[in-house]
Amino acid sequence: MNGKKVARLIAGSVFLYGILSAVSCSGKKAPAENAGSKRLITIASSSSPAPWITVDDRGEPGGYDIDVIRLVFEKLPQYDTKYVVTEFSSIFTGLDSGMYQFGVNHLGYNRARGEKYLFSAPYDYGGSAILVKKGSPIRTVWDLGGHSTVTSPSSFNTKNFELYNAAHPDNEIKLHYTDAETEYGLDVSTGKYDFYLFTRFAIEQHVERTKLDNLEIIPIPREDYEAWMESIGNLHIDGNFYIYPKGEEQLQKEFDEVLLRLIDDGTIHALRAKYFGLTEADDYLTLDLVKSAREQIAKDQGK
Repeated sequence: MNGKKVARLIAGSVFLYGILSAVSCSGKKAPAENAGSKRLITIASSSSPAPWITVDDRGEPGGYDIDVIRLVFEKLPQYDTKYVVTEFSSIFTGLDSGMYQFGVNHLGYNRARGEKYLFSAPYDYGGSAILVKKGSPIRTVWDLGGHSTVTSPSSFNTKNFELYNAAHPDNEIKLHYTDAETEYGLDVSTGKYDFYLFTRFAIEQHVERTKLDNLEIIPIPREDYEAWMESIGNLHIDGNFYIYPKGEEQLQKEFDEVLLRLIDDGTIHALRAKYFGLTEADDYLTLDLVKSAREQIAKDQGK
């Protein structure tokens, strides 16, 4: 075979390979462009606090917070979900990097988070309380100055404590930081720390589990908490929320639409009765509270 024939055969082969490659690539792209294809949403949580978040022997998350998510996504067939259990602080770094599209950890709203993330409508509300040793001089949230507690650097409370300390340098709350799970009831019982502030129901469950009898739970009235937050320059918005990175406005909108329907039709209340033993009269999670919280967040985020 002479050189010209070889050249023509090579050129023809290259041309044919190009056509086949284009057809092949087109075939691979078609499923992704199919309107019926589902988008995978990776949901990150830590392994606590129970009963809002639990992890079974297989490493699968459960609990109230997770069950609400599953109920909502059952109504959103355009999405598939994948759950990742990680450290609390890693939820935020994963959202920031684009690794996760959804974060859950019994999260409250504050302005620092509001500047960085999108928030769902609230899916839970149970009020807050202070755990102290019996005989403690701490009787209200206004008495925390000069006393010690343990807290995670990324937690909702930490930001508030730090704002309080900035406003009261002569009477600071003594903060001990840790990302590890703590037996805070035992720590307060032995006097290692003076108090622990958290969701009332979680504290009640913790004290019941530990059987410590020298502890006292002091509920924080909503109006006191709001006034205290305002005094330190922060905003108190009732409820707990799921978060998304900026750019997930469509996911936020679709999730909220279903969540509000499930609150309205009683589905979420039935789940809350199962987990927390709440009667309808005891349940603060009403449509009015949910809508009010959404409006407050939108206003605070300048929307």
